[in-house]
Amino acid sequence: MNKLDDIMYKLDGNKKDLDQIKKAMDFLSSKYDDVVIKTQSNEKEINSLREENNLMKGELLSLKSTVRILETERVKNKVVIKGCKEQILPNTLQSVIEIGQKIKVPLSIQNVINTNVIKTYM
Repeated sequence: MNKLDDIMYKLDGNKKDLDQIKKAMDFLSSKYDDVVIKTQSNEKEINSLREENNLMKGELLSLKSTVRILETERVKNKVVIKGCKEQILPNTLQSVIEIGQKIKVPLSIQNVINTNVIKTYM
């Protein structure tokens, strides 16, 4: 082989190598474009989820506050009377009103929402 053929052979090999590198670069470029598109889509979704999460956190705090207020109101006027004789048990509402009068707490039937008998066994 003469020198020119040797150079042409090497150039041909280099051209094939360059073609393979170009194909690889094109493939990687397309994959990179896909990754960029998916990343942008994920960022939008994450931002949307963050916004929704923040709204839900605010709603949760509001609900917790409401529950706290309701719990406070529920037990605010709760009265437990212990040690009553069993003879007053049949009419607990009237008994509660009478006990209120005896301790100088004016009650009427409209003031009492509910009365319950809780029997304890000792």
